[in-house]
Amino acid sequence: MNRYTAAAVASGMLVGFAGSFARILGQGGMSSQEISMTRAGIAAVAFLAAAVKENWRILKIDPRDFWMFLGSGVLGQFCFALFYFQAVTVIPLAVTSTLSLTYPFFVLILSRLLFREKLTAAKITAMIVALLGCSLVSGALGGPAGPARGILLALASGFSYALYSIFSRLELGRGYSPKTVNFYSWLIAFACSLAAWPEQRPFAAMTSCWQNLVICLAMGLLIGYGANYLFSYSLTGLEAGKASILTSSSPIFAAAVGAVFFRESVSLRQALGVLCILTAAALLQERSSGAGRARRKLLCRGAGGHGGKT
Repeated sequence: MNRYTAAAVASGMLVGFAGSFARILGQGGMSSQEISMTRAGIAAVAFLAAAVKENWRILKIDPRDFWMFLGSGVLGQFCFALFYFQAVTVIPLAVTSTLSLTYPFFVLILSRLLFREKLTAAKITAMIVALLGCSLVSGALGGPAGPARGILLALASGFSYALYSIFSRLELGRGYSPKTVNFYSWLIAFACSLAAWPEQRPFAAMTSCWQNLVICLAMGLLIGYGANYLFSYSLTGLEAGKASILTSSSPIFAAAVGAVFFRESVSLRQALGVLCILTAAALLQERSSGAGRARRKLLCRGAGGHGGKT
């Protein structure tokens, strides 16, 4: 497993903690909107600090490229949260989670249209196997799907995250650092959430008790910063479609966290789902290091003064 594949899998691993963190914060009195806002705000501050520590000049962007950051921030991160948190109020969480994980399908199609990435049999097979695994792990198969509105919202959240992947790929292709890409994406998402949910009080809810503060910091730093940085880094060495499918490993770690910390049992169905996801990851292993190097060279072209090395 090369480091780009490992980064994509690790990103999915960190995302697997999101449900557990959200459950704890919900029990602590925070709304789903407040959780989303604090995650975005903390992630933006973390990426800003990392960028300044490395070289503050990597924060400079060409005004002509600002539309891409609006895309990853508004159509990507913000709309994902907006659709996802509306969906969970209409249909079961397991169904929402699984349907949102259809984003690799959208990434494969969009990458084919925009980047001329090959739509190989291995990619299609891996996507289907990964989606089957996600369904088995989450328990969505065999249960009622719910109203059409909830299903459409969940699918819209998957499409939004696919757009985030695509816009990130475009930004990286222009030579921007993953830290730059993520800082502006999260900052714009945070600003949009403040405008969309002005009645929410995320800072007051976060600091209402030490438990909320610790979990919010962990969610912002591990999931907001860590998972997204690793995913952006994986895009510098992997095709967008492959990286997206590899991040669908998150249900494995969500199930593991639930079993260890919440005493949730792991059924045979979930074990089969884990096997499906691992099989999908194996199907996407890079067979040629030369292909990975060529892709990294392509991404490093563009406006040379935009980004720094990561």
